[in-house]
Amino acid sequence: MAGELDGKEIQNPQYYRVAFEANCFSFFRALHSLIESIPYLLNLLIEINDDAESRHVNWGCIINSHASSTFSDGVAKIKELRVSDSYQELEHIANVSKHRRIVRIDSGIFSENKSARFCSEGFDKQFRSYQLGELMETIYDDLHPKALDIIKSFVL
Repeated sequence: MAGELDGKEIQNPQYYRVAFEANCFSFFRALHSLIESIPYLLNLLIEINDDAESRHVNWGCIINSHASSTFSDGVAKIKELRVSDSYQELEHIANVSKHRRIVRIDSGIFSENKSARFCSEGFDKQFRSYQLGELMETIYDDLHPKALDIIKSFVL
């Protein structure tokens, strides 16, 4: 970022910390929303619930539906997704940041680590890594193909 910053509020380093953290949490929440919208898509494909926007459409609804025997491969993939470390970590990040608190992020600028990372004490569970770049890449790279495989397994 070259040049002069306009406005006193954006000259404050706190502005950049808040903006950085907001973008990090936006990534995790958006990915979580995308993954959690798959049951709604599956409901449209296999018509379990007549109300396409019902609050009762979720992973459990798909797994326990009458169509689960027809789509046993898809149901197995859903179960595999839900127990994966990436899904569990993504769900925890999204739910903690949505319902309880914003977990602090250490930018790494003043630490020995030199890379941005979540402050681990902000979470109730152990993660494989707290480094943001690694966590973002690992979760996305793991869940994206699994999500597509689930959708494909419900298309006849």
